[in-house]
Amino acid sequence: MKHLLTEEELTGDPEFMVAVIEAGSASGVYPDSEVNLVYVPERVMERILGVAKAYQLKFPEHASRDPSVRWVYRSTQVEWVIDELEFLHSLLNDQLLNGYISKMLVLASTVLSRPHKLELAFEGP
Repeated sequence: MKHLLTEEELTGDPEFMVAVIEAGSASGVYPDSEVNLVYVPERVMERILGVAKAYQLKFPEHASRDPSVRWVYRSTQVEWVIDELEFLHSLLNDQLLNGYISKMLVLASTVLSRPHKLELAFEGP
């Protein structure tokens, strides 16, 4: 049976990057500020995507089969991404996962604050 992860267990894990980027940015462009960036340990992201997939949410369908490929949500898509992340947050009883989901929600809200100028990007390890 799987157990709840702790921060200590995740030390050294490869990380997914979740970031707010300028709309239309090339795949090699990263945020200038750490404020617009969250690193999510791979095992945490896999669990979040696994639960989302189990509930047939759209969020994991967009995740690339190759985790090193960046996938991007435009401002028009971020609204449903927020809805799905909020659903996962309310569903999960896991402080660690919910902490990362909360950080992703802050980034997604930032994208909505400047529609058509910002996008939400996910990139695997």
